[in-house]
Amino acid sequence: MTQPTVSVVIATRGRSALLRAALKSIAAQTYRGDIDVIVVVDQEQVDRIDVSSTDALTVRVVQNSRSPGLPGARNTGLLLAQTPIVAFCDDDDEWVPDKLERQVPRLGRSGEIAVGSGLMIVRDGGPCVVRLAKASRLTYADFVRHRNMEVHPSSLIFSRERLLSEVGLVDEGIPGGYAEDYEYMLRVTGVSDMAVVPEPLVRVRWHEGSWFNDRWDTISAALRYLLAKHPAIESSRRGYGRIAGQIAFSEAAQHRAGTSLRWGMSAWRAYPFEARVYLSFLVAARIVDPLTIANLVRRTGRGM
Repeated sequence: MTQPTVSVVIATRGRSALLRAALKSIAAQTYRGDIDVIVVVDQEQVDRIDVSSTDALTVRVVQNSRSPGLPGARNTGLLLAQTPIVAFCDDDDEWVPDKLERQVPRLGRSGEIAVGSGLMIVRDGGPCVVRLAKASRLTYADFVRHRNMEVHPSSLIFSRERLLSEVGLVDEGIPGGYAEDYEYMLRVTGVSDMAVVPEPLVRVRWHEGSWFNDRWDTISAALRYLLAKHPAIESSRRGYGRIAGQIAFSEAAQHRAGTSLRWGMSAWRAYPFEARVYLSFLVAARIVDPLTIANLVRRTGRGM
């Protein structure tokens, strides 16, 4: 039986070597259907992108035609894709060879719009950490309560028609594009549950060149935007405590002790077991450095 064609959208900016590794991993897929790759270049010249080493793939290199940043670049690719299935792959991540082969048969089997998978998180200079989802299906309530970092944009495939007609495009209004993936997953699972292949099918690379390593003001603004757009998060004590704790930490990292304390106390009242609350107090008091804490947490395969 003919397998459906999959379009892979890769937004890229200033990471040529990593991009070539991502493309190589897509070219190595055991999937028997065709794969169409759309590389969307964001905030740099298209002619600087070299994909000549990817002869095994059909690769289109296009300029981001929408708002600058990751959401606009993803949307440029989504609108150009004309295939039944679309996937994301970050330019610094890699797929394992049987990723699509394992995921595509699951798509739409029980009415879902998206299928994710587990991850292998690789940090420069550190060990590989495997992260698997706790269930084979994730719901909207699961994402309200928890970010579910095990499901990463590079792990997802979608029914393109349903994605565009029922969910819409990636939110280009979120400050700095931070947490655009989490916001999108909230909307996706608001339409249908998300199936998950409980195996690590993506290598996610965490490194010093990650865009949000220390952009504390952007992180704080984006999370406040997220709370305003998805008021259901406040109905989950744990979900709200997590995000309010992140805001408190980000505000403390900018030496805004008063604002950090207000968000920290709000998080504590919602969920006193939220560790970010206590870390934000230490950062606000300048007892510890925020980047030191963030890097220590990332070594465990988790984010701040």
